[in-house]
Amino acid sequence: MIGGKQFAKGVGKEPVFGAMSWGPNAASDPVISGASSTLAGSLAAWVSSITYSATGVHTIVFKEGFTFGSTPVFNAAPQPASLTEYFHADVVGAYSQTTRTLVVTTHRAGTGRQVPADANARITLIVIAQDTGS
Repeated sequence: MIGGKQFAKGVGKEPVFGAMSWGPNAASDPVISGASSTLAGSLAAWVSSITYSATGVHTIVFKEGFTFGSTPVFNAAPQPASLTEYFHADVVGAYSQTTRTLVVTTHRAGTGRQVPADANARITLIVIAQDTGS
């Protein structure tokens, strides 16, 4: 439930908020599904997978049939385990309704960086969505 509304197969005219977070697997590269215990939050049930395709590149695939409407806004935020392991997280490009994918990168000083293999290190994705179509 997000802001008192159920995040169903899509969103309507009123804005809804959703969030999820994930951490590294035993190593630093996540390859997780929506059923994984490392994936948490209201959006987690709608994620098919998160894959790590290159250093610092995370591709999120949402389940078939789920839509965000016409104007989703995404924000990625890092949660480093310690000050010495800090990193940045950013959404790259736009969400693809066709492939249901979103790319999040992690980097440090502009260089791709893995999320440290620490149970306390996580990436959080926040979404504000509203269907403004007629």
